[in-house]
Amino acid sequence: MANRKKRAQRGRTPSSLSELLSQSGSDVTNGDDLPDEMKMSAKLLDIMDPWIGEMDLVLLADCASIAWNACVDSVDDYSSHDYLSGTRDDRSGHRDLIEQLKRRKNELHPNDLRTIIRIQVVKQEDGGMRLNVASEMKPQNMMKAFRNLMSTLPPDEDDGE
Repeated sequence: MANRKKRAQRGRTPSSLSELLSQSGSDVTNGDDLPDEMKMSAKLLDIMDPWIGEMDLVLLADCASIAWNACVDSVDDYSSHDYLSGTRDDRSGHRDLIEQLKRRKNELHPNDLRTIIRIQVVKQEDGGMRLNVASEMKPQNMMKAFRNLMSTLPPDEDDGE
């Protein structure tokens, strides 16, 4: 009976990113307990805010994640593999929007150097939408973030003793 239950669970499609992570055995934290200022979904929604309700949320989230990663990796060229929602729609007609989103990312979250690796827009039972975001910190960006943090600290004071 237990084997049948495991087989049924393996064949089922995960309904959320946190469920997907738990099924994969990943030790990555899902972030539910984090304050909003640390959640990637909250930060991505910050940069998307002026356009929410004006366009398709999956399209907007794709463009925002492309803009975010372009800022982190300092790139100006986007290709079809950059679309992280799993859609294969062409986003090349949205270059102006991506550029505006890049400016917002740099204004609102210039020191956050995490790379977005997956996004998911989930329709909730109450009709609302939720944005799930998975991110990682590349080793080279860890060093940049550390240097940025160190530059904000006051200099050591030698008290002359």
